[in-house]
Order: sequence, then structure tokens, then C-alpha cells
Amino acid sequence: MANTLNEIRTFTRSIILENSGSDVYTDTIVDATINIKKDEVLASHRLAFLQKDYLLTGIENATLKADVATTDTEIRIKKDSGFNSSGNIYIDGDVIAYTTIDTSNTEYDELQGVTGIDIPHYNENLVIQLYSLPSDFGADTKLEVNNANYDYKTRTQFWNKSRTFSTIWNSGTQYLLLKDLADEDKIRLSYQEQADDLTVSVDAPFPLNYGKSVLGHLAAGQLLLDAGDPDGQGVTHITIGETNAFNMAKTYNEQFRVDRQSSEFV
Repeated sequence: MANTLNEIRTFTRSIILENSGSDVYTDTIVDATINIKKDEVLASHRLAFLQKDYLLTGIENATLKADVATTDTEIRIKKDSGFNSSGNIYIDGDVIAYTTIDTSNTEYDELQGVTGIDIPHYNENLVIQLYSLPSDFGADTKLEVNNANYDYKTRTQFWNKSRTFSTIWNSGTQYLLLKDLADEDKIRLSYQEQADDLTVSVDAPFPLNYGKSVLGHLAAGQLLLDAGDPDGQGVTHITIGETNAFNMAKTYNEQFRVDRQSSEFV
């Protein structure tokens, strides 16, 4: 399944040589072009061979039991919240971290070691437990709660729609944002793995024929185009690469759908 950068590079050079009669590009330039095209492809296509599932158990949203000032280091929320022993919460645009939770009081749970309060918050405001996304998260493809599909929305749209989710970055970590959950809801986020820049020492996350047929043609076409493309071969190979990307993604994803039917989340 894996394909090295060196193999894609060799194929890219063969196209350049065949169409221009010479190859004057350094490995650095060719490799950078291949990686740029890799990023463009991943932004445009959801690829089955990079697909992963992230399974979570839902935590019901809470409400504040007291006003919160920007200088506070504790936050009181409804009793028996079920929140994680440490983590991050979302209140009206604030992503707030806490280190412990004290559940000993009979009237409220108290989040302690709180940091990151940028604006005041008020009693009865909604408090959402955030879920850290995997470090290799690249892009969402589908989210289900109890087997019901949820749609991605921006944070502005998210609040006014049911069965929606959003994501949020904070301090270098990306979080999943969900509302209207019940305790023990079954959450499955299907996502596309983030593919790091390809190197000669690390296998690429693409099947061999995909790496060559898509990235090889796209990179060669771009380099020919950058050189002036007097014969129009740069445009031709970019078109070939784009067509291959669409057709091969469709083929791989259909096979992935068939293979995955027996592993539905229960």
C-alpha cells in the first residue's frame, strides 16, 4: 500500500523528461511540488485509505451554577455533571481548561485549576465538554450520534441548527464541539488522517498507483507549466492527474464502503 517519495519523484521526472527533453530540477524543487500537490488533493478529496474512526461516549451539556469572572480559578456547574476529571470546556466562545473536578458539594460540581477565561460568564449559561481530536486528524468526513448523521457547521451556524457539530482550535489542539448530547450517547467521527509531508525515509500513505497516477502527473504538469509549457503538456498532465484523482478516489471509496459495512458502530 505504501509508496515512497523517491518512487513518485522518479515517475515525475520521467514525465518531465519525456515532454521537455531535459530535467533541470533539483530534488528539493520536485519534492516540494509533490507535497504541494498532495496537500491540494487532500483538501479536495476524501480518500478511503486515509479514513479512520474516532469513537466517543457522550457527556450531557451542563449549565453554570454561578457567575464567572475572568480572574476566577474555579467554575461551578450543575451537580452530577459527569464531566471528565480534567479537560477543556466551551462557554460562549471561551475555551477554558481545568485540572480537577470536585464533586463533594451537594449542590454543584466545581471545576478547579481553571485557566483561559477571556470574558465574564453568567449563571445558567451553557457549558459544553470539549473532546480532543486525534493528533492525526486531517478533515472530518462524517459524524454520527447513535447512528444519526450530524452535519458540520461553522461555530456561527452551529448554535442555530440541530444535529450539527463544529471544531475549534485552542493552544495548538483541535477540539470537537457538540451540543444537545445525553450521557452515554454513542459518537463516531469518521475522519481523514492528516498526511505529513512525504520524505524519502517515510512511506507515503498512498497506494503505489495512486501516488504515481495522481501526484506524479500533477507535479510534473505544474513544473512543465512553470517552465512556460510551450507544447501545452503541463496543462495536459495536470488534467490527467485531476481526472485520476477523482476517478480513483471514487473507486477506493466505494470499495471502502463495502468493506466497512460489517463494522458499523453498535
